Amino acid sequence: MKSLYKLLIFLFIFLPSTITTIHANEIFKHLNIDNGLAHTDANCLAQDSTGLIWIGTFAGLQSYDGYTLETFDYYPQGHKVYESHNRIRAIVCNKNRMWLGTESGLTCFDLNTHRYIPYYIEDEKLSIQLRATVTDLFIAPDGCHLWIRTPQEIIAVQAQNDTLSPMKWDSEADRIFCKGISDIQFQGKTAWASSGWHIMRLSIENGRIALLTAYYKTYDRRAGRGAVHCMKIAGGEILYDSR
Repeated sequence: MKSLYKLLIFLFIFLPSTITTIHANEIFKHLNIDNGLAHTDANCLAQDSTGLIWIGTFAGLQSYDGYTLETFDYYPQGHKVYESHNRIRAIVCNKNRMWLGTESGLTCFDLNTHRYIPYYIEDEKLSIQLRATVTDLFIAPDGCHLWIRTPQEIIAVQAQNDTLSPMKWDSEADRIFCKGISDIQFQGKTAWASSGWHIMRLSIENGRIALLTAYYKTYDRRAGRGAVHCMKIAGGEILYDSR
């Protein structure tokens, strides 16, 4: 008992100072154009299964291993669509593939060879849709469902290796109601999505999407907040930020 008492006194006296020292000695590295960042605007980040960090900028894709930055251009300098394909707005990693949302549409990157690769679309309408500027990307934990946000709509596709096929909605009314989705969080076969003043519960099964419930977010006059900005699932609860 006496030994335990001494240990508790030691932890009480010395542990806080140790924690303070650790925080004081932490080193933060700032990446900018002076040490290799391709552009002043780094718009998105992702980490692959090997721990490598990927950065999407308005001047191309870069990897960062904690020491050096390496740039991967979609086209050589001078190509007529070089600029727009290298203006990256969103990235998500999916096993050995990385999907990138650019101002020229959706592109695919092989995480094994570190090269851009072609992908195949099983629908003509979808092919046209994916040429628009992609502003955000969401991928389900199983890697099979990719959600693509453009300025006009949200597009849901099934991703099988290098092939994309459109997912079907249970009704056209559901699809139109969900066009403005801005954030998605996945919970098994259920997706929770936010769209302005609504939080929606969607079912994803057998390649089909159904709108199960839509909850309306009322305006908080005291806080001066209303529309849902972003969400997070924690402990079975939906946490959200409103503006």
